[in-house]
Amino acid sequence: MKNELSLIEKTELFKEQIKKYQFLNQIINEYDFKVIDTPDKLLELSKKMKNAAREYFDKIIAGEYLILTVCENHCGSEDKFTNFGLRIEDSNLIFDEGVNLKMYQNKTAPKEIAMVFKKFVDKNNIQYKEIKYLKQEIVLL
Repeated sequence: MKNELSLIEKTELFKEQIKKYQFLNQIINEYDFKVIDTPDKLLELSKKMKNAAREYFDKIIAGEYLILTVCENHCGSEDKFTNFGLRIEDSNLIFDEGVNLKMYQNKTAPKEIAMVFKKFVDKNNIQYKEIKYLKQEIVLL
């Protein structure tokens, strides 16, 4: 018999994995960066953005991934709302370029969000190779 975790246990594990990354909840240039900190919020995000964010649930409870949102002016504007993923490898945070900065239905985020995002990753020592729109400004790992 396989030792499966219950939904309650998975929810608690999800929250526990996220706790150590609450420092990433920040405001930079009037943009709110927030870690998705519950499975319900992950599901809501996936529905709102019409993307596959919910598919990262198992990676999050395994301590391998984070999903964050970015929005302008305390999330008052839907056209300035995006999300992104961070891989966790050997305690290092690495921007998931495969996912990039995505808006509703996986549309690429505008350059202004990419620019504030670059400030965020630099401030928090998050590794990255490229950020769409800023390729000419990015130094490879």
